[in-house]
Amino acid sequence: MNDKESKHIKAKLKDIKAEIRTCYGAYSSLQAQLHHINGVIDEIRLLFEEISVCFKDLFEDWKKVLKELKN
Repeated sequence: MNDKESKHIKAKLKDIKAEIRTCYGAYSSLQAQLHHINGVIDEIRLLFEEISVCFKDLFEDWKKVLKELKN
């Protein structure tokens, strides 16, 4: 292997290492974003549970009012 080929291989290796760092950075960023999204989904799920309970209570109150109005 001559000096020119050796420099070419070293340059390619350097490029590959840079690509690996870039890909790992993108992967880490994506992982953090997914973690954040999962947290938001959990918050939304809890809000829907609270809304469901509120509507259930409201419906029960509405049934009581209708029953009282009929009497």
